[in-house]
This record gives sequence, C-alpha cells and structure tokens, in this order.
Amino acid sequence: MSQGRAPGRSDRWGVLALLAVVALGLGALGANLLDDGVQEPRVVRGIAMPNNTGEAISLHADEDGRPGERGEGYVIAGASWAGPDGVWHDGTDTSCVGSEPDVGTRVELGLVEFSDPIVGDGTRVVWLRCLE
Repeated sequence: MSQGRAPGRSDRWGVLALLAVVALGLGALGANLLDDGVQEPRVVRGIAMPNNTGEAISLHADEDGRPGERGEGYVIAGASWAGPDGVWHDGTDTSCVGSEPDVGTRVELGLVEFSDPIVGDGTRVVWLRCLE
C-alpha cells in the first residue's frame, strides 16, 4: 500500500498562485472583449419617410426636413424600436414609422459606424424611437 505525502504549505501556495494567474488572465480577456468594437450610438433626430415596405427610411433633418426634400437613407429593418408610448420592440415587427411613403414621423435614431472586410464601411441603425 502506497502512502502519499500530506499536502504541505508550498502546495497551497502553488494552487493559490495558479488561481491568481488564471483570474488575471480571465480579467484581461474580459476587459479586452468589452473594449473591442463597443461604441456609444450617435443620436440624430428628424422626420422619417418610410419606403413602401417600412424596411428603410429617408431621414430629413428637423430644421429643414419636409416631405419631398432629399434625406439621408437608412435601413431600419431589424432595429429595436419604441413608439410614442415608450414600449420597446425587438425589431421583428414593422416599426412605428409604418409603410406609407407620404407620411412623415418625427423620430430619434441611434446610429453606429461599422467596418466589415466583406460588406465595407457604413452606418447601422441600432434603435429607432418615434417621438410622435
């Protein structure tokens, strides 16, 4: 029958040192993951004029945005959205801007810039909120 030696003080310090190294490594990895690609959305307001499917809008600035003037185009399909009641939706339903191209809705958008090696550079709508 073989007898092992009893764990000594140096074994405990070795385990503690290993746990400390693992904890530091996980902390550094977590900090790196949180920092990569996270950006605060740029918030813009204006009058949204939808296309006939409601999947994209032409956004006209508040100051000079009137139906018929050329606006900046954004795809809103899949973006989270909230109506004037403040209830948020996950983006699977048609948004609060509807699908009537002649009807403008005052909105606020959260935009982020992206760069993808396949798709290229662009701006993505991450959320939309109807103000009226």
